[in-house]
Amino acid sequence: MDGHAFLSAIRSEGETRHGAACGHVGTATRPVDAGTEQSSPRARAVLAVGRSSVGLPWSRLAGDHAMVGVPVPEATQWEQIERVADGGSVVLQPLECLAAQGELISQDDTTVRRLALMAEHHHAQAHAETQGIARSKDRTGM
Repeated sequence: MDGHAFLSAIRSEGETRHGAACGHVGTATRPVDAGTEQSSPRARAVLAVGRSSVGLPWSRLAGDHAMVGVPVPEATQWEQIERVADGGSVVLQPLECLAAQGELISQDDTTVRRLALMAEHHHAQAHAETQGIARSKDRTGM
């Protein structure tokens, strides 16, 4: 296994030279592999997953990134995640049209029916009390 920060950054600064005789100031060009954009699509995806799936607040993401030397202000995070969302809207609009044609959409992400377990728990507790036991020995976790 290997661990790393949510984001990593490569800082490239062009070397500046001053001409002694003419006074001209020249700066080196950016390396070709540095790219033209500030953030890569992978970095935007990491920010979007950190915000939407993991549920980390903007301030926590900003603090965590600053702690490892990659300060990304909350406004910058918003701009980058908005670019990811804009790309998804192309897919979202047709899906919304398809969903509007459906009669019923429901989602249940629970793995158990809690009401049923609560009834079983109360039944087991009542059975234990009729036998003079203060607490049922059956498993009561939900």
